[in-house]
Amino acid sequence: SGESLTDPFYIKKNYNNISFPNIEKLASDSIRYNRSYSIGDSTLPTVMAFKTGLFPSQHGFGDYSKPVYEDNQSEDIITIASLLKEQGFLTKSISSYPRFDPLYGWAVDFDSYYQSEYPYISDAPDASRVIRNFESEKEQDLFMFTHITRTHGPFLSGDNNQTPNRIKSEELDSAMNDNFLPLYSSQIQVFDEQIGQIIDYLKRTNQYDNTMIVLVGDHGVAMPPKWDFKKNTFAHYEEHV
Repeated sequence: SGESLTDPFYIKKNYNNISFPNIEKLASDSIRYNRSYSIGDSTLPTVMAFKTGLFPSQHGFGDYSKPVYEDNQSEDIITIASLLKEQGFLTKSISSYPRFDPLYGWAVDFDSYYQSEYPYISDAPDASRVIRNFESEKEQDLFMFTHITRTHGPFLSGDNNQTPNRIKSEELDSAMNDNFLPLYSSQIQVFDEQIGQIIDYLKRTNQYDNTMIVLVGDHGVAMPPKWDFKKNTFAHYEEHV
């Protein structure tokens, strides 16, 4: 999944002619839903929904007002990882953010669970880590969940994995004037390249045709001026959810 990933096809149609060739190629091989919506406008309840197939009102997880250690995954919930383990799959998860810490129940039903402390440091999830995990288990039926952060504010950091050297000064100037669309679009292109690296690896190693790829975003980001984050106004539904 992509963190804060507004549908790039929607942005291309309504805002600017951004380039995301790898996602477009994947879409041409896939079923793409033109009007699909997240079941939440924030990460925690939506990612738990990815894991369980349940609505937030059913799984009851993701209340940001609670201390993180008070909101754990219920032992009564059946996850897709647990069902696939019963079928002989090895299950892995690669994610970031402190709230995804295994101490809070996120590692339940995964054979291997990797979580970086923050999404903007050098060991945060990226294509190379996903590929290494595929390579080490390519003789094994594998279910892997990964959450890649390239499109969540502030959209850049000083770490080389976040490609700060590619950020244009014009994009920074625009973002400082409350229009982060150019910067966000550039980060979608970086995310697209990550997807492309994974797909290229799967094709080169003859795993692509035997791999089901589900590409989703936990929620989107409403584009300015529909979302004024300084005034904390509500985001535009079509883009944020």
